[in-house]
Formats: sequence, structure tokens, C-alpha cells
Amino acid sequence: MQVRGTGVLAALWLVISGSAVGGQGGPTADSVVPVAVPLMVHRVVSGESVVLLSDNRVTLTPTQRSVEIAYAPLAAADTVPARFRYRLAGYDDEWVNVGARRSAYYTKLPPGSYRFVVQVTGPHGEWSPPGAELLVEVTPRWWEGTLFRVAVLLCCLAVGLLLVFRRVRVQRTQTQELESAMADRSGTLAAREQELARQNHLLAAQARQLQALDTAKTRFFANVSHELRTPLTLTIGPLEDLQARGGRDPQEDRWVDIALRNSRRLLRLVNQILDVAKLEAGQMELRPRPLDLSLFVRGIIGAFASVAERKHIALMLDAPPVLKGLFDADAIEKVLTNLLSNAVKFTPDGGTVRLKVERSIRDEAPAVTMRVIDTGPGIPSAQLAHVFERFYQVDETDARLQAGTGIGLALVKELVELHGGSITADSDPRGTMFTVEIPYGAVEEASAREPRPDQVTGPSRIPLRPTLEQPIAFEADEGQDEAHDVPTMLVVDDSDDLRAYIRDHFQRHYRILEARDGAEGIAVARRELPDIVVSDVMMPGTDGFTLVRTLRESPETEFLAIVLLTAQAEDEQKITGLKTGADEYLVKPFDMRELDLRVRNLIAARRRWQERVPRQGGSGAELASGIVEAVAATIAPTRYDTPVSEPVAVMTQVDLQFRERVLAVIDGRLSDPEFGVAELADAVAQDRSHLFRRVKHVFGTPPSNVLRERRLDVGARLLVSETGTVADVAYAVGFNSVSYFCQCFQQQFGETPATYRSRQVEARG
Repeated sequence: MQVRGTGVLAALWLVISGSAVGGQGGPTADSVVPVAVPLMVHRVVSGESVVLLSDNRVTLTPTQRSVEIAYAPLAAADTVPARFRYRLAGYDDEWVNVGARRSAYYTKLPPGSYRFVVQVTGPHGEWSPPGAELLVEVTPRWWEGTLFRVAVLLCCLAVGLLLVFRRVRVQRTQTQELESAMADRSGTLAAREQELARQNHLLAAQARQLQALDTAKTRFFANVSHELRTPLTLTIGPLEDLQARGGRDPQEDRWVDIALRNSRRLLRLVNQILDVAKLEAGQMELRPRPLDLSLFVRGIIGAFASVAERKHIALMLDAPPVLKGLFDADAIEKVLTNLLSNAVKFTPDGGTVRLKVERSIRDEAPAVTMRVIDTGPGIPSAQLAHVFERFYQVDETDARLQAGTGIGLALVKELVELHGGSITADSDPRGTMFTVEIPYGAVEEASAREPRPDQVTGPSRIPLRPTLEQPIAFEADEGQDEAHDVPTMLVVDDSDDLRAYIRDHFQRHYRILEARDGAEGIAVARRELPDIVVSDVMMPGTDGFTLVRTLRESPETEFLAIVLLTAQAEDEQKITGLKTGADEYLVKPFDMRELDLRVRNLIAARRRWQERVPRQGGSGAELASGIVEAVAATIAPTRYDTPVSEPVAVMTQVDLQFRERVLAVIDGRLSDPEFGVAELADAVAQDRSHLFRRVKHVFGTPPSNVLRERRLDVGARLLVSETGTVADVAYAVGFNSVSYFCQCFQQQFGETPATYRSRQVEARG
């Protein structure tokens, strides 16, 4: 190691310093001359190790790039306070002033060559010429060297060339394969052209055959329709006579109305088929005549008032007071009747159907625009373009409430086009709008009548009476417990007429509940637990098979007796219905007497099962025996077995004996559904009036309440013991109707039997 500066310079510095000190007044600014102060770099440290210095040079390895460089003046110059600054040339852009600190710190030095220079202040504070230098060499890692970088560059060039050569070869191969394929393709074009020509000829022949079949089909429908008109006329005529004659009971009037309404509906379908046949044959001609369209459409929309009223639909009309023109009244009536019928049919309860009529211009000629707007479920966009095709029906799985024939809208389109107009359909999940635009000939305004005072100038609404939204329950009788405790029947069918027909027949002996589709029927069955369910199979949304399967899968409803009604007479359909769990399966049209007998047999089977329960022995394997044993174990204690804190009256010993006697009699015949107040009076040898007063005095409530509450208390304990289903418990404690048991249970305990059982089981376990 060499140190810049010598002993001569140190001596010179001392001499100059001494003369300066001994001079007059000290040195002046002009007399200050920088003096080289000898410095030395005496140590280089990296981490915990000291790096060796050699000839003012130090070499740092890749792991020694963070270093400390220590420097100091020689001993002769170290007596004077000094300040230091240093610079690493090639790394520091400026001098680094460090005051009196005698070391420099560098971290993470990049590879390369550097020159470390340090300066110190002289006696007068001036910076002395560089007193010490150190060459620093930082060795690069192997991947930081130039050779490595050149090698990487060469490798990249080699890979790029390889990829280029591969791409060229692949393209050459693909070109050869494409040329070969084109040659093969060209060789088959002639044969394909010949095949296509042959297929075109075959398709043309098939098209002619299909046209002939379509014509034959239309002719067949027309012939069948004609054959149906005669029996329909003979059916509608006598029914209309019966309706006009009157003098029958209300039930017979309803039957006549149902028959007449459905006969007329069948006649309308026949007429539509005949109209389609006429349009195809080109035999239908328009007969325009002067017509006040506003007054005419009011009469048409009024015909739907009763149907809309039954479904809680708001039926709206927006039309000018007078709209005179030349129209074919028959064609307009068929167009609007079909559109309004579909709108009312597919609009759910509580919806809105609106008919808007207004003047417009079509091809620079006067026209009328009619819009029928509903709030139904809408038509899927994929099927909207096909709604005017003949015999096309929108998929019934898309929540459609009713099914149709697929004739009405096709007939509407052809009638509108025959009138020289157009029809379009727009739909979304909020509803559907059909727009009909028809040109019309003008009539003399002088012949137009002035609007009557009673004609509405703005939108008119046909008011609807509010009706019940819940399923209608027709009670067999009211007032007494015995009258309420009758079998409950749930009728599930999408036909209002069929439900009314079944209801009229059974309501004398059953409590009737109604549902319009399978989903509603499942909800009503879970809520009311009827004794028997009579359901149609083909219903929109949830069908009868799904209803049976759902009820059978639930422990709360699996015991219900179910009868299926269907128009599908195939044996396979009947087997499917029975496999799903239906007890009976009847094909429409069915004989009401047969349905009555089947329902009675199912109810009687339940009664026989109920009578068999008390006769079961002590084998706990069977459910009925288990219930009887549970009844015996559950009889005590109940609310009447424990003393009351505040008796209704003063309880004598005789009263207590009478109380125990009444409870013993009730407990002995608790599962007998025929055991009532009269039987209790006979069992305790008292007449009913005396029994009523005595029980009222002792128990504080009438005998019927004591009997019912005793049964409900025991039933509650049976539910908690999980002895059987709700129906099993209801029959075991003497109820005829599961629905009535649930109703009484909820009145007494404030919750349904199923909820009570779940809550008690959770609290217990």
C-alpha cells in the first residue's frame, strides 16, 4: 500500500504553519495557499470481513458489493481538526461531505472499475489537493459478463432462425396438402352437382306430395267440421230452450249453463276450421259496409266482461267516440274476438287487458290501428315468429295458463291480410301486444251520427266486483263440531266448469276445497290436509302426476287418498298414474256415480282402518298398535287431571267424583269418532240439559269443549312422542277429518300440528 504525500511535505506543512502562527496578525485571504494534507486509506470492510489492499487497489467479489472504506490523515496532520469529503468516480456524481466522519459506505455496487478519492481541509479550512486514492474493481457474476450476453444473443438468433425454418416447412407442407385437397375436391364436384340435381328433383316431388296432403288435411277438417255442425246445433238448441224456460233449481241451471257454454265453444272451434278451409280454397270474400267501429268494438269487448270479472282482470277500452268507415263486420269481429280471447285466457288473475283503437295512415290512405295489450307471461322470443303459423302452439311448459288449438291466430292473420292490412306481435315477460292495421274506405260524414251523451270519450273501464283470492271452501254445515267434522275433499282442475260440477255433486256431504292447478293444489293440501284429493292430470305448470309424487314424498301428506281424472285413456298412462301413488284413476268422460262410489270406498277404507286400531294387540311392530299403546300411556296427565288453582265453583266431594267419572268415560272412548255429547250423557246416566249444567259447573266449559280439548291434549302428546303421522294421531283421538283436527289444534295451541311437533322435538332434544 502506498500513501500519497511524504514526510518532507509534512515538515513543509509544519514550517509554513509555524511561520504563519508566528507572523503578524495571522494569515490573510490572499496569503492562504492550499497545502496537501497527507491521507491514507487504511481499511476496506465488506460485511464481517476485511478486504486486502494491494498497491492502492482493491478487488471486490460478487458477494462483497456492500463495503465500508476507512481513511485517516497521517499522525503529523491528525493534530489539526479537519473535515472530509469523498467521491467514488464512476458512481458518485458529486462530492459527498461527511464532516469529521472517517469512513465511506457503499451498498450494492454494480460491477465495474471505480476510483475512490478523499479530501480533507487544511489549517485554514481550505480543501487540500486529493490526499489519497483507491482503485476499486467490482467483479461481475457469470451472467453479468459480456461473454454471457453475447452467448444469449446468439442463442436467441439461433432459435429465431429455427422457428423461421420450421414455419417455412410447415407452410410448404400445408400448401402441398391444400393443393392435393383441391384436386380431390375438384374431382368430386361433378358427381355432387349430379347428386344435388337429383335431390332437387326429389324435393320438388315431395313438396307436391306435401301440398296434396295439406289440401287433403284441410278438406278432411272441413268435412269433419261440417259433420259436427248438425249434432252441435241439436245440442245447443235444446240447451237454449232449457235455459230460457227456467223453473229449475239453481244447481240444474248451472249444469245447463256449463253445457251450453262448452257447446258454443266447440261450435266456435268448428267455425274457425271452416274459415281456414275457405281461406285456403279462396272462397272467403270481404263484404265491407258502413260501420261505426268504436260502437262495434264496445259491444265485442263487453262480451268478455263476465270472464274478466271471474279472473279479476281489468278490461280497458281506449277508442274515439265515433270512427265511421267501411269494414267487414264479420272479419273484424273474428279478429278482435280471437285476440281478446287469448289475452283474457293467458292473463293471470289481477292483470289488465287493454284494447286501443285509433285512426292512422297506411300507404297514404286512411286506416285504423287496433292494439290488444295484456299483462300475461309473454311469448318466448324464439317462438314469437311462429305464433301466426297454422296449428302452432307456444310451448305449454313456459307457464302458459291455458292450451289452445293453434288455429285462432293463423285465422286472424289471414283475415287481416284479406282486409289489406297487417298484424304484428311484440312480447316480453311483462306482457304481449298484438297490433292490427287495416285500411278502410271513407263514408259520408253527413251520415255519421253524433256521439251519444252516454258514449265515453276517453278510456273506459269495465268495473269488476272483488272476489276471493284464496281457494273457496264450501262447508257442508256450520255451527256444531259434528257438522264441521266431515270429510274434506280437494278438487284440483284447471277447468272452472269441471270443478263446479264436482263441487255441486259432493258439497252436501263433504267440505270442498278448490285449486286451479297442481302447484296451488299442493299448497292447499299441505295447508288444509284434506281427506281426499281429486285431481286432473293434464294441467298447465304442475301436472297431476307431479302433484301425486310431491304429496307422497312429504311425511305430512303421504297418507292422503288421491283420485286422478284424465282424458288420456291409454293403459300406459293409467299405469304411470298408479305408479306415482294414486289410489284411483278415472278416464274422462267419467260417470259421476262411479267417482262417487270410488270416493266413498276410499273414505270407508279409512274408517275401517280407524276401527281396526283399537283391536290391535300388544305387538309394537305395527303402527296402529303403537298408537293405541301411546294413547293409553298419554291419557294422563292432561289439563283436566290436575287441580285448578281457582275453581269455577266450590268443588264438593260429589263434584270431584263426577269429574273423575266424566274423564274416565271420555278416556275409555277417546278414539271413537261417533262418541259425542249424547253418548257421554248416556254413559254417565244424565240427560243432555242436566249434563250441560253439571259439566259447566264442574269444568267451567260446555261438554263439547271438554271432549274436544281432551282429544286435542292427547293428540298433542302423541305428536310429541312421534307415534305416527298427523293423520294417524287425528284418527287415533277420534276425529273424522284430518283437516278439522288441524283447524281445532291450531285454534287451541296457536300453531299447526306439524309445527308443534317440530318445535317440541327440538326443545326436547
